[in-house]
Amino acid sequence: MPHTTGLVSTYPRLYRGVTQDLFALQAATGTSQIYELPQDEFGPPTRVSIDVTTIGGTASIDIEGSDDPAFGTGQVAKLITAITTVGKQFIVDKPVRYIRANQTAIASGSSTVRATNDGRG
Repeated sequence: MPHTTGLVSTYPRLYRGVTQDLFALQAATGTSQIYELPQDEFGPPTRVSIDVTTIGGTASIDIEGSDDPAFGTGQVAKLITAITTVGKQFIVDKPVRYIRANQTAIASGSSTVRATNDGRG
C-alpha cells in the first residue's frame, strides 16, 4: 500500500494562487466551509486576500483562522474582524493552517466571500 501521509485531507485545500468561495450568496449568519491552507517548501502561506461582495444589504463578517480544524474554544484567531465594506482586503503575516468566514450579522440581502491564497510575501 502506498504511503499517503500529508496527501489526504478532510477539508478542501486552498493552494497558492487559487481563489475559492468561502461562501456564496449567504443570507443568514453562520460559518463557511473550512479550507486548509497547505504549506509549501518555505512554510505556511502568510498572505491571503479576501474579496467581499454584498447584494441588497450590509453584512458583518469575521475571517477566522486556526491550526485546529475543529476551531475549538480558544483556538480561533480572528484574522480580520467585522468586515462591513465590500472590496478586497488582505491578511498578512498571520500564518494558520485552516481558514473560514463567519457571518456574524446581516441586515438584508446576501454576501459572497472569496479567498485567494497569495503564498508567502
